[in-house]
Amino acid sequence: MGWDVIYTSAGLVLSAFYAPQIVACLRDDHGLSAYSLQKALVQLVCRAAMMPFVWITVDSVVMLSIQGLDLGLRAAELAVAVWSLKRQGWTWPQIARRSVGRSAVQPTGALRAEGV
Repeated sequence: MGWDVIYTSAGLVLSAFYAPQIVACLRDDHGLSAYSLQKALVQLVCRAAMMPFVWITVDSVVMLSIQGLDLGLRAAELAVAVWSLKRQGWTWPQIARRSVGRSAVQPTGALRAEGV
């Protein structure tokens, strides 16, 4: 079994875990209380920072495809989470504060400590 097969299998299995998270974000009505925007944003930025390295140094369409799939799904998950918060009445400043781990106020006025 070659490394491409192992890498592809692992990448596809990991990618399958994005779907339930995206669906949960779409259905959420509680301010995504169990979701870390900060973690999702950091992971997306780190994956995006790795992409030029992969494009330049790795000569494997499989690795490029799996990395691209992962980056796209991470971006989709974060976009859906932000959309969900906007749908629930969160403002852009509240979402921005929550994304960097600072306290954010829910539209209902309840104080939330995020990024813990």
